[in-house]
Formats: sequence, structure tokens, C-alpha cells
Amino acid sequence: GCVALSDMTALSNKDLSSVTSMELCFNNCRFTNVDFLAGVNPTSLTDVTAMLRNCILLQNVDGLSGWASHITAMAEMCMNCRSLVDLTGLANLDVSAVTEMRSVFEDCVKLRSLDGLENLDTGNVTTFYRMFCNDHWISDISAMNSWNFGSATNTAEMFSGISALTDLSN
Repeated sequence: GCVALSDMTALSNKDLSSVTSMELCFNNCRFTNVDFLAGVNPTSLTDVTAMLRNCILLQNVDGLSGWASHITAMAEMCMNCRSLVDLTGLANLDVSAVTEMRSVFEDCVKLRSLDGLENLDTGNVTTFYRMFCNDHWISDISAMNSWNFGSATNTAEMFSGISALTDLSN
């Protein structure tokens, strides 16, 4: 992992148009945001599996807001990002080809809102296993109202460990 890495500004505005996978790319990094990714152009990117996993100081993903990549794999993308509080940077991410959203936000213990996830096209997702597991403070999941669960085969423990969630109709 990149435990000592906290400054990624050198990556800003780099041409990443031919990169297809960023799997585990920043696993264990210690930055608070991914703003350095705002100017990159990952038009070929399809795999973000565990890309930001264990980035325990990461607070937001705003740097991804301009990404228009056609993601196909994103399991554990932000798993164990224990300081993550803002998902609005994911609002424009094209996930229409993703089939597995396993543990994408598992153990994001400071996450309170799913704002930014309203327009995700989840129609092809089969696995939502542990997607928000242990995100203790999420109390409103209304951002998921437009999600399509028609292909879902595994939603086990999707909301397990969320003590603030009292109503699945929100």
C-alpha cells in the first residue's frame, strides 16, 4: 500500500485516457480528498475495484465528479474509507455495466448520507452484498429510490450494522 503517500498533486492533469484499470491503485493512501484526479481523463477506465480501499483519511470523492468512464468493476471501491462523509463526486459516474457492487462503501463509518448516488444506473447489478455494511450513521436511503434491483441476486448484509437506519422506505 501507499501508507506514507499523502500528496498526489503530481498526478493532476495527467492524460490517463488509455488506463483501463486502477484496481488497488491508491489502497491504504493517506490523502483527505482525490481532487488531484479532477483533471485526468480516464475515458478508457473500466475497473476501479478497491481503488480507494483503506484510505482512512479520505473525506470526499469530489475529484471524480468529472469522470465519465464506463465502469464495469467497482467492488470494494471505497471500502474502509473511515472518514468518508460525501459521495456527491460520484453523481456522474457511469455504472450501467457494473454487475457487482460488493462492499463498495463497507465500513465507511462516518457516512451519513447517500446524496450523489441518486442517478446510478444499477439495472445490471447482481451483487449488492455488504454494500453499506457497518456504515452506522446512514439514516436516509432515499437516494436509492430510483435504483433498479431487477437483476439483483445477492443483497445479503447490504445494510447490516447500520444502527441509525430505522425505515427502508425513506
